[in-house]
Amino acid sequence: MKYLFIAALGMFAATAQAASAPYITGGIGKDEREAIMAKRVDYNFEIKSALKAGNFTGDVRVVIENASKEVVLDAMTDGPLFYAKLDAGKYVVKTVYENQTQENVITINIKTPMREMMLRWEEGTPDLKMEE
Repeated sequence: MKYLFIAALGMFAATAQAASAPYITGGIGKDEREAIMAKRVDYNFEIKSALKAGNFTGDVRVVIENASKEVVLDAMTDGPLFYAKLDAGKYVVKTVYENQTQENVITINIKTPMREMMLRWEEGTPDLKMEE
């Protein structure tokens, strides 16, 4: 996987291509959050991740499968913001934070410029990984 780092006001937000879907992740601190939000228009799927107590969080594993059950993206978030560019269609989005998993079905269509998802997590014990 190749990483391209974008410098914005001295901060870095990671962008990458995983499987077939490009994505960007980050948003730690005001400057990085503003830099990644400026790139938001290049993507059509957004995940924001926070604890139920209100604190934003990163370190969420995101696995996105298309309707054929092919993984089009498998990545870790580097901050509370995650944007991906997906082809039109139906997807299963599997996310893991610490020992918690969530699974959502989303539809991306050309009529909606951005599909948004807000993930809320309990504070838990670290690090059970999603099984391959």
